[in-house]
Amino acid sequence: MNVIWNPRMAASAGLILGALLALPMGAAAQTPATERPVTFAKDIAPILQQNCQVCHRPGSMAPMSLLTY
Repeated sequence: MNVIWNPRMAASAGLILGALLALPMGAAAQTPATERPVTFAKDIAPILQQNCQVCHRPGSMAPMSLLTY
């Protein structure tokens, strides 16, 4: 398939790239001035429990269990 690059495509690509590059800066601007260290029990475990452990448990379709550290 031969795609011809035109100015409209370049403008669209520039807008998408600009939006993607702006995302991390917006997230960084929202971090509090006083940061605490990241811990497994307080920060990582709740994410795994809410999003991963539904499938990642013994006898389920996922290849490994994430119920324990």
